[in-house]
Formats: sequence, C-alpha cells, structure tokens
Amino acid sequence: MASIHKFYDRRVSLVLGTGALVVHRVSEHRVVIPLAVIAEVHRPEPRSLDLLLTDGEVQHIDCIDSNAMAEFAATLTPSLPEQRDPAGSARVVGPGARGRRWDKDFTAVALCLLAYVGYTVWVGFAYE
Repeated sequence: MASIHKFYDRRVSLVLGTGALVVHRVSEHRVVIPLAVIAEVHRPEPRSLDLLLTDGEVQHIDCIDSNAMAEFAATLTPSLPEQRDPAGSARVVGPGARGRRWDKDFTAVALCLLAYVGYTVWVGFAYE
C-alpha cells in the first residue's frame, strides 16, 4: 500500500499508513495498531467500527459521519496483510495497551512524594 488514507471526525481521527492504523480520539492519546494484529473489521452500527485483534481483544471506534466510516472500513479491510501476528493487543501502543500505560495513580503518588520532599527540604533550610 503506497498511499495513506485519512479520516477526520469531531470525535476521532484515523490514519491508515503503510503498516499501522493510528487512532486519535478526542478524549485520549493516540493509539497505534499494527495492521498485522487486526484479524477482522466489523461495523456493528453505521457510526462505529470494531477491530477484532488476533488475540480476541476488540478495539471499538465511534464517529459521527457514517458514510465516511463506511468508506474507511472498505479501505481498511483489503489493506490487511496476509500474514497475521498472533501477539494481538500486546503490540498495540497507547492507552488501553497492556503494560505500556503510565498509571495515573502512580503519577499522583510520585507528585505527592516530590512535594513532601520539597517541603521537608524547605523547612530544613528555613528553620535550621
């Protein structure tokens, strides 16, 4: 596949590249799905797209324009490679990917710990 196919909507933007599908939802960061891990493409509703990965996981995509989603799904299906990667969702990069996401709870704990250490150092220097 030599060209790049793009789909833009108010909720989501999809970019079909030479080896991966990049999904950027408004509410999340971008997700990169290699084409080799997509087993099947389904359209359960006119305004949605389900990507069944080779390990059984499903990536669900919603949009507003049903005609454009139909065209994008028609473009995506023939661009899937013959050889599939059984790793599935382990190769997906972005939110929802197993083991690759920065945990929000860890971030909160780290910031609180940093603030406490900073306060302790400030009190130590201010009141000797």
